[in-house]
Amino acid sequence: VLDNMIKEGICDPFIAVTPTFYPPETSTGESAAEGNPEASMDLTVVFAQELRNNVIPTVESTYSTYAGKDVSEENLIATRDHRAFAGFSMGSMTSIHSALETNLDIISWVGSYSGAKTEVEDFKANLESDKLKDYTVNFWYNGNGKGDIAHDEHDEFCHGVLEAMPDRFTDGENFAWIDLRDGTHSYASWLADLYNCMLVFFK
Repeated sequence: VLDNMIKEGICDPFIAVTPTFYPPETSTGESAAEGNPEASMDLTVVFAQELRNNVIPTVESTYSTYAGKDVSEENLIATRDHRAFAGFSMGSMTSIHSALETNLDIISWVGSYSGAKTEVEDFKANLESDKLKDYTVNFWYNGNGKGDIAHDEHDEFCHGVLEAMPDRFTDGENFAWIDLRDGTHSYASWLADLYNCMLVFFK
């Protein structure tokens, strides 16, 4: 999909990096998050440090990017308009917890597909912290299928954010909520979300 979008000139060329994580296993080989959803939630938060300290510096120091292989904090902040983060399902929560709420100073485009699991008050407090209050969100895309198990909580969260933070997010300008009419918690829906994101990211 991305190769064809770039080939057809629908979006600008870019480097896609696809890290992932899984809850650690117990001695019996079972997921440590089994029966303990909080263990998975924690990963969506703690990944912020790996993203900032390992993933982004590795990519930016290896490939030809706008950072020019300078991975100092000052330069990563200066080049934030050329960096995006998007994820689906648990990755959608990660896009909120590890990108928007923690690394907004080095990332300015965010896509959240199928889920939030976040309190509006906590989100607002993090974005209005001294560290992040002066950084704009160039665009925050939110997509969810009408038949998705995560639809209603994601919808409620996003519209709660719009109401609570009108100075930071304006629907149609730097924010979108997209209901996929026939969408479910599935790859087909997330492909549509990815396509939609790349129509606006880096523009």
